[in-house]
Amino acid sequence: MVEVPISATLSLKAARLALGAEPPAEPTYVQPAAGTAGRAPTGSAGEPIPRRWRIWYADGSTFDDSAGAPADAPTTGVIVIVQRAESLHWPRVICCAHDWYWWRPDEGRWYGGDVHGFLDQAAHRGAVWAKQGRMVTHDAYNAIMQRASHDHEFPQAGTP
Repeated sequence: MVEVPISATLSLKAARLALGAEPPAEPTYVQPAAGTAGRAPTGSAGEPIPRRWRIWYADGSTFDDSAGAPADAPTTGVIVIVQRAESLHWPRVICCAHDWYWWRPDEGRWYGGDVHGFLDQAAHRGAVWAKQGRMVTHDAYNAIMQRASHDHEFPQAGTP
């Protein structure tokens, strides 16, 4: 985890550099192993292990908790994060349309907001894992949101 010293003179560029969030020259995304795309991971007895969260990226790729920890996910190009909630009325949380997304290890969930919200979280809650959102066309955004909203691995309202 990267600890970011927060000061009144910390610029956005310095914050992005400190978090390692500068976009790489060639983004790299984790792809599923051959023959495993679309299959849920299973436990020792063969039962499916429910996903806790999934990040959807601007290029249509995804990264979820079966592929690694929040720190392992690519840092740029986030469009939406879908995550499980503990409520029958709201069993999934969709976090989208933000400049920054951050993981709160104390709560085990993702949040989103602008740079000021992110810096406030980092200053008052300690170091967090941050991912940068991306602006895309309306058509691209709507297509990714449609796929994320209907992701069958995350329950709909009324189903635990």
